[in-house]
Amino acid sequence: KAELLERLAAPPSVTPLLDKEQRDVVIPLPLGALAAQERVEVECDGEWLPAKILSVRGRGCNVRYASSGGLERDVPQSRIRIPDTWVKSGMLVESEFEDSWWPCRVLNVSSGSRTCAVLHTGDGKLETHVDIGSRIRETMSTVKDYEESRVDWYSLEKGHSLKGRVLAIWPSGCLVDVNAENCGWLPSSQVPPSTLRFGQSLDVEFLRVQEDGRVLVGKRRLYSEEDLEMKLQSLPMSEWIAGTVTGAKPFGIFMDVTLSGSRASRPATVHANEIREGYVGDATREVEVGQEVKVRVLQSDFVRGKLELICSMREDHSIRWRSRPEDLKAFTQLPRNAWLRGVVEYLASPKLGLVVGLEPPGGGRKAQGLVHCTCMLKGFVDDPAPVAKVGDEVKVRVLNVDVNGGRMLLTMKEGDD
Repeated sequence: KAELLERLAAPPSVTPLLDKEQRDVVIPLPLGALAAQERVEVECDGEWLPAKILSVRGRGCNVRYASSGGLERDVPQSRIRIPDTWVKSGMLVESEFEDSWWPCRVLNVSSGSRTCAVLHTGDGKLETHVDIGSRIRETMSTVKDYEESRVDWYSLEKGHSLKGRVLAIWPSGCLVDVNAENCGWLPSSQVPPSTLRFGQSLDVEFLRVQEDGRVLVGKRRLYSEEDLEMKLQSLPMSEWIAGTVTGAKPFGIFMDVTLSGSRASRPATVHANEIREGYVGDATREVEVGQEVKVRVLQSDFVRGKLELICSMREDHSIRWRSRPEDLKAFTQLPRNAWLRGVVEYLASPKLGLVVGLEPPGGGRKAQGLVHCTCMLKGFVDDPAPVAKVGDEVKVRVLNVDVNGGRMLLTMKEGDD
């Protein structure tokens, strides 16, 4: 028992797997740790029988046996022990609240096996320090469902996909419960701890069991990075994609964006001025972690070998129409009478014009330019919407290129402008 207690006291990041014999050890607690309504086991003629404490006295406890219903008074400390609780992480149970019983899932159990943290399945409310003896009860299928879904780490292959919940967070990583004998350790190199919250659901994959018993898991990769990056870079700016907020700072929002029709995801950033129309002084007040939003990709670029995505949540069309300076250099040498074919990516507002994406004549990365309302047709154009819509192919000429500013002005009109 002393060896078991020493191992259980190890830091969470190195909590070892316990073999079956160690798992069955029941650790006795002192009498001062006992309380009324506590479920215990009482030694009787060499056997340990389940019972419930009715009251605690100086000389011992008054208990009622669960099997026979018999009452025994002043049971001494030497005959009482608290068994490992029947409640396990991942179980679907019922929790008492205001004289009613509500379905919930157990997230974790305290070291003394007296309280637990639960997540209510109805409203998603998180509740901690729930007394197991008085406020938790099992359903008809609790134990059966739990045993059938139990995960055996040693039977898994590397890369096996699992669904888990965050139980504890440290700067170096977090513990993830996947309904196994012990929790998996997710290093901070896989997911920044600042983007996680207690009880959050995570898709992870099994990596390995180390010699010290620590189980390593990683964030599940649902797509090859190469394919995902190619798809994200080819998205038109007018296309909305789904995103899930993973964190926020006053200057902007961090999220994982997901391609339509797949579960692929990639980290992205939304600056504060792209959250909504008007001034946004603190982005943390605009969203919550875990919130699902719709965004458009404004810019994608590789920085130190990693794809960085800048997105916008704004529903209006006043999005920055800027391109990288190196992408505009190819357009500086074009004569004014050279016509190019481009595609309308979105309508700039308020009634500013069309933003057109086009490739340089010699090939290369696509750049964006603005066709102002005054440069669309002969005569006055008040609204660009009747002239062209998103996705239309148009013929344009280059009027001016501001390489340092990342802007290019285009025209659809013939003649000298």
